[in-house]
This record gives sequence, structure tokens and C-alpha cells, in this order.
Amino acid sequence: MGQVLIRNLDDNLIETYKTKARLKGKSLEQELRDVLERNAPFTREERVALTKQFHAHFKAPVTPLTKDEIREGFGAVDVFIDIR
Repeated sequence: MGQVLIRNLDDNLIETYKTKARLKGKSLEQELRDVLERNAPFTREERVALTKQFHAHFKAPVTPLTKDEIREGFGAVDVFIDIR
């Protein structure tokens, strides 16, 4: 499993999470892990933004392929996708 170090957190924020952890009978580390896990799934807005970003990067071909080109495996056309 990976680790994350977060610097420059406000002391009051740390104390708030320490208190929350203590009230739940957890360690600060476990409380913060739970907070991160609860907030990990993408929201609807984030999913839409990712979809738009994907579509912008992988635009559809300008000219559609003919049935013959499809049958021939794109004929003499080579397709390269740059996935940087």
C-alpha cells in the first residue's frame, strides 16, 4: 500500500480530526484513512469532466471508413494513437 505525506495543515484542523478519532475510538491515522476512502469515488460532475477530457483527446476520424476499408483492416491506412 502507498503512503501520502501532507504538509502545512492547520493545527486546528489536525486537532479537530484527533478529537473526531478519539470520539470514535480510532487512531488519527485510521480516521483520516476513512475520510479519504469515503471521498474517493468520483462524483457525477467529475465523471462528466473525465469523459469530456477523454473525448477531446480522442477525436473521431473526420472521414468515416467505408465497409471495404473496415473489412480490409483499414486498407493502406495506418492508425496510431498517442496516449501521452
